[in-house]
Amino acid sequence: MATTTERLQAVEERTDDLQAVLARFMERTERIMERMESEGARHRQEAARDRQAIREQMDRTQQEGERARQAMRERMDRVEQEGGRARQAMRERMDQVEQEGERARQAMRERMDRADQEGERARQAMRERMDQVEQEGGRARQAMRERMDRTEQEGERARQAMREEGERSRRAMMREINKARGDMANKLGTVVEDFVAPSIPRLAREVLGCGDQVSFAVRIYRYRDNDRGREREFDALYVGTRAVLLNETKSTALNVYCREFVEFLRDDEFVRYFPELKGKPIVPVFSSLSIPENIATYLTRRGVYAVAMGDEAMQVINLEAMRRRNAP
Repeated sequence: MATTTERLQAVEERTDDLQAVLARFMERTERIMERMESEGARHRQEAARDRQAIREQMDRTQQEGERARQAMRERMDRVEQEGGRARQAMRERMDQVEQEGERARQAMRERMDRADQEGERARQAMRERMDQVEQEGGRARQAMRERMDRTEQEGERARQAMREEGERSRRAMMREINKARGDMANKLGTVVEDFVAPSIPRLAREVLGCGDQVSFAVRIYRYRDNDRGREREFDALYVGTRAVLLNETKSTALNVYCREFVEFLRDDEFVRYFPELKGKPIVPVFSSLSIPENIATYLTRRGVYAVAMGDEAMQVINLEAMRRRNAP
């Protein structure tokens, strides 16, 4: 068996071997730590350089962004200034257009007022001329009757001569009346009533079913409820056996005229001027030389016949539409 000394010597040898291994391990570990420290320092330097580059890039980006924002603010300021000038120019143009429109409307109103005044003077002149012609005709008829009475006793030949003389006088008087009407029509230009009135009896009797004529008159002046302070002119009135045709004539078919006529009909004002016609059916007619389609449609919806100039004569331009409206 090994002695204690041998065993101790073996332990010491093993201890020496372990110390040598430990020394080599420590040396190797130290080299690894130094290499890791070197690599760590290199990595830290690179990371520092990267952070510096990132900060510099961020600074450049921020500066570029600030320049872009500044350029955008300057651009927006210029756009705002240009927009303000454009809005100001637009407002000035709108004000100018409004002023020109107002001047045009004022000129139109003045022209319409002058036209109404001239038309009223022309109608007054026509009435005075018709009164004068009527008086002259009355004197001529009276003279004719007296002459016929004196010559009645002269026999058949005298009566025949008187009839021939009467016929010649009547024709001469009619020529004079027709000439007076022609002169007046030429003087007045287009007086719409002169075109419309002669067609009213025909339309009332043949188209609108008012029946045979009982009476017909134009330019009738009536008082409302016999109140002499409430006088109104009616352009034409046809009284038939079945109905009464009330005609309103205007030289221009304006909306305001149509509304006034419709309101007059709606308020049953007619019988307050013509109480003797109470209970008779009323056929309302609005007439003019020309009636636009929208006006004709408005009149149809309100139950009013629209009469205007056709190819050869006055005609009811919304007749079919009124028939459909009035159909049961």
